[in-house]
Amino acid sequence: MQTDLKLNECIYDNTDVKILVKNNISYTPKVSIIIPVYNVETYLNKCMDSVINQTLKEIEIICVDDGSTDSSLKILKKYAKSDNRITLIAPKHIGTGRCRNIALRLVKGEYVGFVDPDDWIEDEYFEKLYSFTDGEPDIVFQTARREIYPDENREVVIDTPKSNNDIIFRFNIINYSGHLWSKLFKRSFIELHNFKNSFTKRAQDLLLTFPAILLAKEIRCINHAKYFYRKGHKSACTVEYTPRDAEELISLYSQIENKVSEFNENMLALVKYKKNQTLKKTYSTSSETVKNILRKNVKSLYEIDFDISSNEERLVTIKNPAPNSIDMLWWGDYWLGLDLAQGLKEKGMFVKIDYFDLDKPISNSYINIVIRGMNRNLPVDSHKLNIMYLISHPDDVSLKEVEQYNIVIVASKKKCKYFRDQGIKAYYLPQFTNPKRFYNEKDSAFKTHILFVGNAYNGIRPAVEYATKNHLPISIFGKYWSKYISDKKYIKGEYIDNNDLHKYYSNAEIVLNDTNDNMKREGFVSNRIHDVTACKAFVISDYLPEIEEMYGDAIPMYRNEKEFCQIVEYYLNHPEERRQKAEQAYKITLKYYTNIIFSKNLKKIISEYVLLKRPLSILSDYILLPYNLYRFKNLKKLISPKIIEQLTQASYEKEEERARKEKQDALNKIRRLLIPVRIDVKNQGEQGNNLVVTAEGKISTPDYFAKDGSPGYVIEYNKLVNKIKLKVIRNGELIINFKSQDKRYQGEKYPFWIDYKSIKINGTDILQSPVSVWHDKPYRYRMSVINTQELTIEIENNYYAYSAELLLDILEKFGKEELQKIDLLQFQYICEMCKKSKQ
Repeated sequence: MQTDLKLNECIYDNTDVKILVKNNISYTPKVSIIIPVYNVETYLNKCMDSVINQTLKEIEIICVDDGSTDSSLKILKKYAKSDNRITLIAPKHIGTGRCRNIALRLVKGEYVGFVDPDDWIEDEYFEKLYSFTDGEPDIVFQTARREIYPDENREVVIDTPKSNNDIIFRFNIINYSGHLWSKLFKRSFIELHNFKNSFTKRAQDLLLTFPAILLAKEIRCINHAKYFYRKGHKSACTVEYTPRDAEELISLYSQIENKVSEFNENMLALVKYKKNQTLKKTYSTSSETVKNILRKNVKSLYEIDFDISSNEERLVTIKNPAPNSIDMLWWGDYWLGLDLAQGLKEKGMFVKIDYFDLDKPISNSYINIVIRGMNRNLPVDSHKLNIMYLISHPDDVSLKEVEQYNIVIVASKKKCKYFRDQGIKAYYLPQFTNPKRFYNEKDSAFKTHILFVGNAYNGIRPAVEYATKNHLPISIFGKYWSKYISDKKYIKGEYIDNNDLHKYYSNAEIVLNDTNDNMKREGFVSNRIHDVTACKAFVISDYLPEIEEMYGDAIPMYRNEKEFCQIVEYYLNHPEERRQKAEQAYKITLKYYTNIIFSKNLKKIISEYVLLKRPLSILSDYILLPYNLYRFKNLKKLISPKIIEQLTQASYEKEEERARKEKQDALNKIRRLLIPVRIDVKNQGEQGNNLVVTAEGKISTPDYFAKDGSPGYVIEYNKLVNKIKLKVIRNGELIINFKSQDKRYQGEKYPFWIDYKSIKINGTDILQSPVSVWHDKPYRYRMSVINTQELTIEIENNYYAYSAELLLDILEKFGKEELQKIDLLQFQYICEMCKKSKQ
């Protein structure tokens, strides 16, 4: 039986593909088995025998011959003739990935499995895998295989234990085996996410397996289904990478990132980590030609991965105290850094994150934000804007360390005041949450009565001690608790996957917050408070006046064991009051304590900052330098130190105020610069014709206007609205040219555009719609006038809608002095001002 299969463009160039044999089964298969085939006549019979002899009989087998030039297709036809479960397709030579994609369009089974044509499987293989599904998991992963080498006299048995579904477990699956043949996929799961194989020569499996493993809701493992994997002859494993291979590898990981980001951006860190591992390994084993390609493309990837652009004033590097390893996923600082990066990106910044053991500076990043947690990251470049963001361990931070920074952002009012009293430029910004990660999601599987999440680094925490001592129904997640708690029933796990944390918060009746002593002394409020309340969860905390200031009575607090027990027991028995307080706290959090709000405030601080090296911190000349000077390579000159004396804090604040006024004055000058109006007017006719002109602005009578014996007038001004009064002397024709002023750069005319929104002569608008003009392209108007006639011309202009690039070009040519005084926010304001004028 032969039919045609019309394939979707993204599968195979919209080409017709021949189905040589279509299966003849009446049941819905439990498993669809896909086998791509190309020139494997030596091994194909053994593979096909192992598949058709499966003890699981309700299967379909889809074989795709990829244009074999040996007898492989003949062998497949033989099996298809004798087994009605086989569908046989024979496209031209299109590659393994496309062959699998064609087969995926045809599958009808509940689950989908893959077998390579030079391997084989035990008779019970798919029965064992399918029996482990119960129709529930998205993926079943078999963790045992035998690797068969060319002489078949050596076997290696690899076995990995069954684990849970946390993020580290998933990463280990990818590291251990990214192959398709070791997994059984639920068909509805593949269709939901539109998973496909890549068209690359190498690693086609990864485009399907990598995103699938990260996005699967449930993965089950089995270690007693045997797959026999033939090694040694596979050319892809032994042939050196070609330039095309290297380019395809980079493209492959970009596709994986796009697929994962569609459904779960939090998993992107794993993709980037795996990509870096792969590229490093490929680089170390490649020829010099391939290395050159990788060098070029890795730089490109670097810029794409971390949103780096050429706009220096918007480049931010976040130095994160989490380690640069897979262990970073266990650190709260890792996730806080991601949330901060997301907020800054939404505010127009370009962000890269460095982790603890990466000491090299990012050369094209101007702003350097160091998250100061458990580990200490020093500023990387004294000629950039270095910001410390102090979130924890305040007792470990010395003045000497703080003084190395230009700005210190502190998550405590008390500590911020202390730094300011010491002459440090410090700002208070409370910690924040990310509502895209922390939100209410009900799920009974995560339900608890009392939830505590945290480690026991330095002994038992009061909240845990009070709860266990009084036999309250607490569920504890954290490390080292077994040292301090004899009754292990309270300990539920060492950690919670950050992707599930919001579910635990959402489904707990009470979440406990317990503040470390050093954080409490210095007035630091944990971001856990904001995370929990963002989930509309009810939280009880130890007493901090700072929490009370933030949340009022929405968060009940205790000072001792007696108060703790009374508050907990009361709210366990009053669910409606819990709900009301949780709702109250939720509204406060979304209004004041999100990553977007934090980033907005941080960006404002950065944009207004005057970089000042003070004598307390650096033993050098003092310099005053608006940070935006770094945007322009030709302006990277420091103001002479003689301008500034030895500065006290008072004189520093005076200088800062002067700089703010200077920036505002510069902004006003730029506004005037961008509206250079010019109007030429003449009463043309007989000699002696003239006008009496009254207007705000500069009025001149150029000689070239008076060649016929009648003077002409040029009116120039820099404002949006003006009124011109004319009195006619002698009958004639009034000629008016509405244009912009004559602007020249290095002797050449520059097209300085402006918009005329409205031109009214004696109350009548002569424009049907706004017009855009410049000096050499005016709007011309003529009218007859009589002696003693009086005219009033009311003009309303708009800024021209320049692009940011053209606007910057104008300012560098005609307003360089003003440009070097304004900051990024003001420049963006000017851009928006021009855009809005067109609306």
